[in-house]
Amino acid sequence: MNSLKEQRTRRGLSVRQLAAKANVDPSAVSLLENDHRKAQQTTLSKLAAALNVPPETFTDLLDTSAAERGRASPGQQETPTIASTRRATQPHAQAAPASPE
Repeated sequence: MNSLKEQRTRRGLSVRQLAAKANVDPSAVSLLENDHRKAQQTTLSKLAAALNVPPETFTDLLDTSAAERGRASPGQQETPTIASTRRATQPHAQAAPASPE
């Protein structure tokens, strides 16, 4: 059982109750509890406050990926953003020919 689920069940809260208390989406709580997703520090802080525990309780759920920090580790490609993908796929505008003077 992961740390979030353990703390939630220890307090007798449902996923929906914890989500409402922490002001996060219930699906996020479920994904975190089932190890299908890692969380940002702000989300973990909200959950920790709702459960009245220190945020460090959930370090196992923290997203520490290289993409999250804005840099790739050696040999790892960065995940392209939507904007960079769009720029790469749009045709380049051609400059108009200079007008004779």
